[in-house]
Amino acid sequence: MRSRCTAPDYAASRLPAASFDAVCAIESACHGEGATKAMLLREANRLLRPDGTFIMVDAMLLDELPTRGVLARLTGAIYLRWCSSWAVPELCRSDLLPHALEGAGFAPAATTIEDWSWRIAPSVAHVPFLATRFAITEVVKARGRLSIWRWRHIVASFLTPLLGLRRSALRYVAVVARKPFDDAPA
Repeated sequence: MRSRCTAPDYAASRLPAASFDAVCAIESACHGEGATKAMLLREANRLLRPDGTFIMVDAMLLDELPTRGVLARLTGAIYLRWCSSWAVPELCRSDLLPHALEGAGFAPAATTIEDWSWRIAPSVAHVPFLATRFAITEVVKARGRLSIWRWRHIVASFLTPLLGLRRSALRYVAVVARKPFDDAPA
């Protein structure tokens, strides 16, 4: 008998409530809906035991992308192409995140949001070289017939450093939030 397996939704996991000491979203929250990833935050809080820790590390917009000016429009176009290439609806906005974390039940005093952009810069710097090598290798192996998603991943890899250079718009952020003790289930 063949079983059907479906991937769980991390915003509605069906895992038991208050069962985990920590919940981590490493470069995955960006795939959630909305600029605050509110559903993911609520689910993480639901899963955590009192005093549990939620960790989210991902690229985030600082606030709404500006639309005036040539550089702003270019950044917006690169951002939209990057999002569609990685199947990302939109990045989380760090300006909205503190309120969203509090709204999901996390303790504001026990929340930290740190900019890790410079920590990952060396890793991002080599991406164009690796992406070029990967693209050439894949095109040769596939005799030029790569799937649309392979092409999109290659394009997104080239766009990632360009977005990273726009420090006024985007950062790589680490968030640590705690579920307060007083949320203990009755």
